Amino acid sequence: MDDSILFRYPVKNNMYENYIELFFMYQLKHSKVFWVRFDLRYPDDIKAPQDNTNIQKFIAYVVKYFKRKKLDPIYFWSRDQKHSINPHYHCSLMVNGNLTQSANYLYNIITETWLRTIGATEPALVHRCLEENGKPCGQMIRRGEEISAWTLGKISYLCKPDDKGQPKDGVRDFGMSRISTAIPKRLPASLAI
Repeated sequence: MDDSILFRYPVKNNMYENYIELFFMYQLKHSKVFWVRFDLRYPDDIKAPQDNTNIQKFIAYVVKYFKRKKLDPIYFWSRDQKHSINPHYHCSLMVNGNLTQSANYLYNIITETWLRTIGATEPALVHRCLEENGKPCGQMIRRGEEISAWTLGKISYLCKPDDKGQPKDGVRDFGMSRISTAIPKRLPASLAI
C-alpha cells in the first residue's frame, strides 16, 4: 500500500500500531464493525482539569451505556493541546455492526454524555467528523475487508505526534480499550509500519 494514501499525517508509531491492533482484534470478534470518529472540546469559559479526568469519566459512561445495549463498544482517544488553555480529544468508537448502523444514534449519546460530563450545553463542543458528502462519519467494515484510505487518514490524525503533551509530564496522550490476549495477534502485513 502506498504510504501517501496510508498516512495523511505523520504518526506516532506506538499509537498507530496499538490502534490498528485494536481494530484488527475487534474485526476478529465481530463480522461487522461500525466505526465512528469525533472530537471533544471544552467551552472557552471553562478551565478544564489538566489531567484526563473528564475523558476517563466520559469513556466509562459511554462504554457502560453501549455495553448495556449489547453493542460491545471499544474506544481509542488521543489528547492534543497546543496554544489553548484546555486540551481537546480526538476519539473513535467501534461497536458491533451487526446490531447498529446508525452514526446519528451513536453521536447523540456521545454528545449528551460529553456535555453532561463537563457541565456544558453547547452541542458544537462535540465535532461529528463528516464524510465528504457531509453525512456524519460512520463506516461499516466487514471482516476481511481492508480499511479504506479515507478511514486510515482519520486514524492517522488520531495518532499524529503534533500537539501532544511533553514527555514524562504525567498526563497520558492516549487511551484505548484493552486488547484481549485470548485472540491471537496477527496484523495483516499491509497495515504494519
